[in-house]
Amino acid sequence: MNQFRLIIGTLTLGVSALALPLDFETPGKSLKNLIPDLSEATGLKLSVNSQFENLSVIIQAKGVLPTDLLTQIGNATGLTWFQADGGYRLDRSPEIEQKALQTYFEYSTNLWKSWQENPPVNSSNSVDQIMLAFPAAELGRIVIGGRVVYADRRNANQLQLPTAAATAVNTILSAQQTAMLAGIDQRLNQEQNAERKARFQAFRDQIATPVNKRIVSIYRSGLNSYSVSAQGIDADGNPRFNAAQQYRITGSTPVSELPSAAPLDEEAIAKLKAFSQVAPTANPYTSALRQILLNPAQNEPLAFAIAPALTASFPKSTNFVAFVPDESMIPLANAMISSGLKGLPEARLVAESKDDWFVIKPQLLTHAWVTQRNRAALGRVISEIAQTGVISLATQLAYANSVNEVFSTSGWENTLARQVLGGSPSSQLSTFSGLSLEGLQILAALGNRATAQTVVQLPSSSLSPAVVNPLLFNSPGAPSKVNPQAQAQAQAAETTERRGQDMERGGRGFAGERTEWLANTPPNGGTITVTTQTRDAIIARTQDGKTQVAMSERDLASLRASQLSGGVRSRYSDIAGTLNQFGMSKTISVTIQIQYPDGTRLVRRVGATEAAQNFGTYAQLPEQLQQETNQRANEYVQRASNPNQGRGGNEQRRGNRVPPPTS
Repeated sequence: MNQFRLIIGTLTLGVSALALPLDFETPGKSLKNLIPDLSEATGLKLSVNSQFENLSVIIQAKGVLPTDLLTQIGNATGLTWFQADGGYRLDRSPEIEQKALQTYFEYSTNLWKSWQENPPVNSSNSVDQIMLAFPAAELGRIVIGGRVVYADRRNANQLQLPTAAATAVNTILSAQQTAMLAGIDQRLNQEQNAERKARFQAFRDQIATPVNKRIVSIYRSGLNSYSVSAQGIDADGNPRFNAAQQYRITGSTPVSELPSAAPLDEEAIAKLKAFSQVAPTANPYTSALRQILLNPAQNEPLAFAIAPALTASFPKSTNFVAFVPDESMIPLANAMISSGLKGLPEARLVAESKDDWFVIKPQLLTHAWVTQRNRAALGRVISEIAQTGVISLATQLAYANSVNEVFSTSGWENTLARQVLGGSPSSQLSTFSGLSLEGLQILAALGNRATAQTVVQLPSSSLSPAVVNPLLFNSPGAPSKVNPQAQAQAQAAETTERRGQDMERGGRGFAGERTEWLANTPPNGGTITVTTQTRDAIIARTQDGKTQVAMSERDLASLRASQLSGGVRSRYSDIAGTLNQFGMSKTISVTIQIQYPDGTRLVRRVGATEAAQNFGTYAQLPEQLQQETNQRANEYVQRASNPNQGRGGNEQRRGNRVPPPTS
């Protein structure tokens, strides 16, 4: 936080308000709601990165300088103040960002280094030979939830397959081809029926078609989990042979070499214990506040639940800032690696006392970890407050011990996709939770639940586009320009069969596009009325508008009702954008799931798929293949312009594609 002190120091002479002590208290607010209050109190123009605006803090400050207050807020949240737009912006520092990237990259790379240096002894799995041929750094940079496709004749959505890996793929596919041909030859020699023998011969000719392109697809599903598939494609774009294998690897990187948090401040813990001796009879909470604590659909619920107990635990002369991992952290938690890094010590809330300030913060937040709290432990905290008005020391420590830190795949991993992965595909959007809509009041007309006959019509303002983060980075660069022949082929393919294109086509991959989640913006004071309309509402779409997802207003109303009502046991919603394995189509899907107290559920999965556009990469193909591609494009144009023309030539080329004969 020294950086903040430095940049504020340069303005001290010109801003007299910064030299005046102030009193500032908040019972727990998100940074989004807190920043305006801080701006008014300090006279500074303040803002926060939207990625962190839902983090909550509890503050008690008496007679402190504004610079000290802002510094301690940064200390508690693990963020840094930067000059921006004529004021100051709270954001993650580049040093922390880089450290997170380096940790992730080095950990992943070391896993593969260890595996490649000690491969399975006498492994009969030939896919191992492919993975041994890849540089460890190449495998380590694949993001979790991302798929990277390599090819020896790549398009704009694929990376160049290393020569050694291509050789290993060729060995696998050739062995498969040889084995299949041997089996067919044996049947041919035994077959006496001329008709069946001809069919076997046609099938053999099909199998004998040489592989023209080799593709390796690597998907990373977790920190240590990968799945690999290798495929051969013939000159007509038809898949011929394939091999697949899953890997769950563990490396030899000592955990001690990974970034770790500072040790617990024992002096601060002792101080916290001393402050926690609140009289059991003390009950400063009103019945209204208890109702708020018991209703998880209130704004910033955890902050409101814990703040009174913390405030009561500290003498009024003590200045403190406490970070609160509130309900809005769940959307991030859904996008985390579920298992975390094995072997790391369980994270705790760190309490530290320094410079007349007392700060409570997550232990590993500054290393790009995100807090994931235990609901059961939190429930005990809220219940104890609501019933007695006091949080016992045992409950406080139990809750602190239940808070886990998980490695974040949010924010900085998008930077990884842009800067490290380049043009390789990353196929999974982060997951979003509808819980971000909590805190809104639901009208009586809506009731606890929308029935099949009662539909809620949302105002148009609630469906205004709200561009969400993170983005889907598949090919950050602009697509290649399409030459006339390629354009003709792409257009004609809409009216004729799709042949021979798979080899040249690649997924457009949302190149630099944003996906908009249209139902995520709550109404700003608008009314929610009951209606019987069942028309569809667009809830997600790509920026170009070509792919969009619609959901009936009845289902959408049920989703929104669940966000606004406290009478719901659980709810979940996400939006995802994906490419198919070899980048030939793209899909946007939205899933909602609501569970009601009576055990019934509402589950809706809706989506839309669009075939990928042509990348126009023909100029990169060998000359012979270029000529064949242009010839086929011209044939497509001729057939499209004269649909009554015979297609004998096309049928003739089909001749060697017959199903395997049966004896």
